[in-house]
Amino acid sequence: MLEVFKNLAIRGSSEKLDAFIAGVSDHLSSGWSRDRDAETRLARAPSPGRYYVFRCEARADRPALSLFLLGKNSALEVSNIVPRGVGSLTRVQYNAALDEFVEQSARSIAERLGLEVSVSSDRQPITHWVSEEAARRLRVFSLAANKGTGSSHPLDFQRWASFLIQVHQDNTRLDSHTLQRWLIEEEGWPAETAIELAVEFGFAQDLLKAYDAGR
Repeated sequence: MLEVFKNLAIRGSSEKLDAFIAGVSDHLSSGWSRDRDAETRLARAPSPGRYYVFRCEARADRPALSLFLLGKNSALEVSNIVPRGVGSLTRVQYNAALDEFVEQSARSIAERLGLEVSVSSDRQPITHWVSEEAARRLRVFSLAANKGTGSSHPLDFQRWASFLIQVHQDNTRLDSHTLQRWLIEEEGWPAETAIELAVEFGFAQDLLKAYDAGR
């Protein structure tokens, strides 16, 4: 299964969510603080909801960072966790920061208020992005294809095209980057061939969508 960025969602009434934000702000674990200046800046820009920002000091294993909670539709969700400076967080650093915020600050307060707390897994199968049938067709292609030539052989192309069409028909959320990672990390494809297939995938999905729109 692919390693992914985890997500946190806290659901309940707006009154309880307000109480949660107040409670968390007053009982943050060591190194964490609420960044009200960042919230003020974000409030001036168009937004689908209200942002709450919590910052954490640098640790030995990760840089200083900011965690963004977006409140909308009776829920709070982590919209992003970013370093306070240049660069980016690894998936391990991102997920560790989210887990720290949840377990040391958020979960106990949320549960005391009767809010629903949901933390997604850091590993997901390919069926997280595509249907079971599309996953089956992708595995058949990957198992049978020459990993050095990708979809160039006529029989390999037939299996590859079958997968591409199924994904289009399902209207799934698989993107080229995730497919590329799956081919390399899960199936052992050479990076160069996996990149070529990912490009083919993106082009095919755009082409099929344009064909449907023009009919």
